[in-house]
Amino acid sequence: MEQGFAAVLVIGLTVFGLAFIANESNLSTSEEPADELTIFDKNVGTVGDVTEDFRTVEIGQFSVGEGRGDVQAYRSDSGEISNGFLSKNSINFDYNASQPRDGELSFRVIGREGSGSVYFEVNGEKIFEEPMTSDFSGTGTEIDIRQGILDSGINTFELGTTRGGLLGDTTYSLENIELEVNDRNYHERVENFRIYTHELENFRGAQASFTIPLDDSVPSNPLEIRVNGNTVSEETRAQGDYSVDIDTSNADLRPGRNTIRFTTSGRSFYNLENTDVRVEYAVTSDPETRSERINLSEGELEFVDREDTSERIEFNYVNLNNPNNLQIDLNDESYELRPQNGVNTVEINEGVLEEDNILSLSSEGSFRMENLQLSSRVDEE
Repeated sequence: MEQGFAAVLVIGLTVFGLAFIANESNLSTSEEPADELTIFDKNVGTVGDVTEDFRTVEIGQFSVGEGRGDVQAYRSDSGEISNGFLSKNSINFDYNASQPRDGELSFRVIGREGSGSVYFEVNGEKIFEEPMTSDFSGTGTEIDIRQGILDSGINTFELGTTRGGLLGDTTYSLENIELEVNDRNYHERVENFRIYTHELENFRGAQASFTIPLDDSVPSNPLEIRVNGNTVSEETRAQGDYSVDIDTSNADLRPGRNTIRFTTSGRSFYNLENTDVRVEYAVTSDPETRSERINLSEGELEFVDREDTSERIEFNYVNLNNPNNLQIDLNDESYELRPQNGVNTVEINEGVLEEDNILSLSSEGSFRMENLQLSSRVDEE
C-alpha cells in the first residue's frame, strides 16, 4: 500500500513539474514584442593593407662622461648673422677648455640676402671667410679648427658676416649650428631629431641605437638617455650593440623638434658609435573596399517599415593610419564620416533598407572594425 502511494506521488510531482515548465514557456511567448531588432552583426576585421616605413636620423660617434672626447661646446637650432650700415649681429660664444686638441664648427645656410661673406674667428684669429649659398639638401658646412688655435681655459668664438660693399647690407640665416672640441673634460651630448605630423599620427615606435666598442669606456655609472626631458633609459652598459625603445608615453614625443640627451655622472665615461634614432610609422599600401550582402526576412522588413522604428549602424573603429575618412554606402545612400577610435553610430535614413541590401565600407587609409551592427529600434515616446 505504501509502495503504491509512493508511485502515485512520483507521478504526480512529474506531471506538476511538466505543467509548471509548460506554464513558464507560455509566459515567455506571451511577452510584448521586442523593441529592438539586430539585422546584421559581424566583426569585419582589418580593411586595407598596412605596411610600415621608417626614417633614420644619424647622430654618429661621440663620447660622454669624464674623459677625452668630442665635447659639444655650443649648439643652436637656428641663428641669424647680419652686417649693415647701422647695425651688426654676430653669434658669439665661449668654451672653457681643459686640454683641447682640435675642433669643428658645423652649420647649414638656409637663407641669404646681400653679397657679403661668412667668417669664423677663434680667439681673435679669422680662420674662415667666404661667400655662401643656401643648402637645403646637402650636409651643410664644416669648418675645421686645427690643433694649436685652441687654448686651455676660456676660448672665444665669433660667427658673423662681412658687408659685401660700402652700402651692401648682408644677412645670413643659419640652422643646426654646432661646435665640437676634442678635449679632456666632463661632457654630455644633446641632439635633435624631427618627427613629422604624419609620422606621429601613424606612429609605430622609435629606437635610439648605438654601439659601445671595446675601448677605454669606464662604465662606473649608468648611461642615461633622456628624450624631451624624460628618462627613457638609465643603465650601466658594457661593450655591445644596444637599442632603446622610445614611444609616446615615455618620451612626450611631439611633431617637429624633439631633443635626445646622452649623459652620465661621476668618473664614468662612454664612447658611443653608430648612434642614430629610427622613427617607424605606418603606410597604407593598398586601400580596400569591403562589401557585405544583407538580406531581410519578411518579418524583419515589416519591423523596419513600421512608422515607430528607426535604423542605425554601430561599430567599434580603430584607425590604423591616416587619413581616417570612412565612407559607408548602403544601397543608394552614402555616409561620409571622420570616425573616432571607439564606438561610432550612424543614423540610417527612412526607406533605405530593402529586402536585398549591399553595405560597403571604404577609406583612403586603413582601419580595423569590430562589432559592426545594423539594427532597428522602436522610437522612444
